[in-house]
Amino acid sequence: MSEIISLMFHEVLDNPLEKSGWHLESKGKYTITKSKFRSIIRKYGNSVNYTFDDGGKSNLYVAKELKKNKIEGTFFIATDFIGKKEFLSLDEIKNISQNHKIYAHGHKHLMNNFNEFELMKDWKMSLKILKTNHFNNDTICLPGGTFSKKHYNVLSSLGVKNIYHSAPTNKFLNLFYGNKIKFHSRIIVDNNFQKINKINFVALKSIIKQIINFFK
Repeated sequence: MSEIISLMFHEVLDNPLEKSGWHLESKGKYTITKSKFRSIIRKYGNSVNYTFDDGGKSNLYVAKELKKNKIEGTFFIATDFIGKKEFLSLDEIKNISQNHKIYAHGHKHLMNNFNEFELMKDWKMSLKILKTNHFNNDTICLPGGTFSKKHYNVLSSLGVKNIYHSAPTNKFLNLFYGNKIKFHSRIIVDNNFQKINKINFVALKSIIKQIINFFK
């Protein structure tokens, strides 16, 4: 049986000036409105996996909305930002974890970083924080979808068993890295999202990035 499709969300906000996660820094690139989020829930219900990157404050709204619809979400937390103004506090994360899954999204949210020493330091800290607070630490999500041989070496040595990424297929990662770690593909949800479509410009960019990064 094929794995359930995972949708990848970031911020869900109605106010474009609201501070949540990196919404303002990214100029709302992956931010959607609350009404759009609710329409996606109505359309897909429990037939898809809802995943949320970064740990921004808007996660409070989506966690409640999912709970109201009896849907379990998956939240990836950048641990160095816990408690900062635009991000969830530890108490808020623990509250969300009563109904949803909490996993690591790195410590400092390193994107396009291929320094193995820095990656080891970052992921070791992120997983340690989750473990200390009694969260699962064998599943992670890649910041920016960045993955390479150095990421593989670091994460496999730290006992990571599941990796969520930002491309709509696992084929290339399985081809490059084998099956020791289980990869989980995702469909990126942005303002242009209308329906689940594995082949589009954003998806192709993610796939090409994985291929290029394999050689770094």
